Amino acid sequence: SFTGCCIGWAMRTARQQNSSACVVSKSACSHTVLDGMAIHTADALVLRQYPYRETSVIVTCLTDRFGKITGLVKGLRDGRMRHRSAMEPLRLKRIVFYDVRSGSMHLISQCDLVESFHGLTRDLELMRVAAACAELADAILQPGEPHPDVFGFMQTTLARLVEDLLARGGGQLFD
Repeated sequence: SFTGCCIGWAMRTARQQNSSACVVSKSACSHTVLDGMAIHTADALVLRQYPYRETSVIVTCLTDRFGKITGLVKGLRDGRMRHRSAMEPLRLKRIVFYDVRSGSMHLISQCDLVESFHGLTRDLELMRVAAACAELADAILQPGEPHPDVFGFMQTTLARLVEDLLARGGGQLFD
């Protein structure tokens, strides 16, 4: 995981401030309310990534529980960051993000890589298909409207593209 947020710290702080907290299983949605700002955990596929200022990145993600969201990841392009590839498009991650009171931009504070769909970048045709799926999802989905069926479809499509690549003998790391 990267940048400053530790969900355990946030939960302890929330308990100290007598705010509401709800934690479900690790793979399910977790949220804490801290000073009126909710903290959420969700599985996400990054659809787009844009540089922002010197070291930050704006990402558009399709999440399993919150639909399409746009978030700011601070310090991702810093030369010292070891986990820069974690927010690359078309990878499945578990993210922790804050609902920021003003506007629709969320602050993404943590990201754990769940599935990299390794091999997609080795086949140009399959990468084009995957990128077209991401562009289509980004174009037609409205922010903040949950679409678990579309999220599941995207995840299954990426997994099947990798399976197809491996079945054709591509994407092997070792001979």
